[in-house]
Amino acid sequence: MGYNPSGRTCFYGIRRVGFQCRKASEVSDFISPRAGKHPKRRISCRRVRERIRSVGRHLAACGKDSEASDFISPPAGKIPKRRTLSRRVRERFRSVGRHLAACGKASEASDAISPRAGKNIQPCDGLSRIRRMRTFPLLFILGLCLVLPEYACTQEKRTQEFRVMFYNVENLFDTEDDPHTLDNEFLPSGARRWTPYRYYTHLKQTARVINAVGEWDTPALVGLCEIENDSAVIHLLTRTPLKTQHYRYCMTKGHDRRGINNALLYQRDKFRYLGHESGRIRFTNRRRRSRDILHVWGRIITGDTLDVFVCHFPSRSGGEKETEQSRLDAARHLRGMLDSLYRIRKTPNMLVMGDFNDEPADRSIRLLTASAHSEQTLVNLFADKAALNAKGSHKYRDEWAQLDQMMVSKSWKRYLKKGSPRIFGEPFLMTEDKSRRGQRPKRTYYGFKYEGGFSDHLPIVADFLLPFAR
Repeated sequence: MGYNPSGRTCFYGIRRVGFQCRKASEVSDFISPRAGKHPKRRISCRRVRERIRSVGRHLAACGKDSEASDFISPPAGKIPKRRTLSRRVRERFRSVGRHLAACGKASEASDAISPRAGKNIQPCDGLSRIRRMRTFPLLFILGLCLVLPEYACTQEKRTQEFRVMFYNVENLFDTEDDPHTLDNEFLPSGARRWTPYRYYTHLKQTARVINAVGEWDTPALVGLCEIENDSAVIHLLTRTPLKTQHYRYCMTKGHDRRGINNALLYQRDKFRYLGHESGRIRFTNRRRRSRDILHVWGRIITGDTLDVFVCHFPSRSGGEKETEQSRLDAARHLRGMLDSLYRIRKTPNMLVMGDFNDEPADRSIRLLTASAHSEQTLVNLFADKAALNAKGSHKYRDEWAQLDQMMVSKSWKRYLKKGSPRIFGEPFLMTEDKSRRGQRPKRTYYGFKYEGGFSDHLPIVADFLLPFAR
């Protein structure tokens, strides 16, 4: 007899019986195991039947071929059903006991016919298994009751979540020198000692934020600013955990003195790229240079076209009032790009996001959102500070400000998931503000001190529910 499919416990039980056909006195240990020797609960009903067949083979060795045949190969229709297996198993063991009594083994037969305490094969082998089998349909039905309403609701609405985020990554430069820009500060020999290790640490930290915002899935669209060039974007998408997300990208080709640009990452299954362009801002001060406005348009699952604008308005460096005119110039140029779309399309879906270096109540933002035609106004999703989950997306000295914003056309706002616009200010992005009160974003550099953090800005996020095209 080889190793039968009844498992290790049954196998050792057979070894106790032995392989010699005349050791019938030991059969009782197999039929009615001694205390503590019974099979564990995990032995299945199939294994119980295998043990019965093993008993039959031993009976055949004792010369009881006619009786053993019912145990080795039960006649058609005689195999016990699963729900009554434990009772029938006990009856068959009693039959074995009667056969043993006929062979003159009365002491062993008594254990099989009327097992003593601790000597019988406990019904846990089959009965507990059967009880678990009885509860399984109930659990299955209960699960269906919980899942089917949600599934029916999903089928009825037929929507797809479309998550959008914007993130100022703060000085994501590569380590190569560009002779046409002022990037010497971010070189291995520069003032900040921008080594390959620090560069790739910044890439991985940026990828970590994007993955964290996506939760179970990465965002459909990711707007980025303060990223130097194509090399930095390619390294972000191919040398970090983002490489498994198969993002595609497009970006502006610099007009900024430092060489930083705007970029958009997109998931091809949610946003089918159709084209993009860079909008060069014309400033009142003709010597002024800044980042171009990135305009990308693509097809979404509704079958409509979505126009996305990624912006980074001139900073407040030099004074808020002194630099306000530059931001007004940028807002007028962007407003002109939006108005041109209204002349081309009847109800365009537009999404504007970026670091505007102004708050929702400032003149540049009011100029951007307003329009002479009510249907052409933009809705600022981050205008109501009381409805937001944080004080702001940027902290300067001791004051928080909402410089990063997201604005949508009225036709696109109807897809907005209620309560979804938020500032992503998770604890791992923050650190203690030792020079001021409370906390601040953990930066790559705090002054010239390397912190190995993320950025001086916090990401902003909004979710949209898009119906599938019919």
